Amino acid sequence: MAGLGTMIVESKRHVLDFTEMNAEEASSYGQLLQRLYTALKGLTGAERVYSVVLLEGAAHFHSWLVPRTADAPDRGIALLARAATCDEAEAQAFAVQLRARLAPKG
Repeated sequence: MAGLGTMIVESKRHVLDFTEMNAEEASSYGQLLQRLYTALKGLTGAERVYSVVLLEGAAHFHSWLVPRTADAPDRGIALLARAATCDEAEAQAFAVQLRARLAPKG
């Protein structure tokens, strides 16, 4: 599950899940997702961006964002289970574009 545009959002403070977030953290998470969804859709042409939160393994909050384009042959769980990759150069170029999209205007 690491195709181009797939990313992980990790909480700054050590929290297990939403129940341990304070109001400011929960609010900023929603605002961050809105910005990331907009940027990911614009850069990848994604029709949808899946947000997956699995609270297994490490006791620390991580959310996976996985873009899905309209022409993707898989949907839902099948898309998440597929073996998808991109090379390091593609990932680095994408990161540069993403930073530019998320940079404050002005």
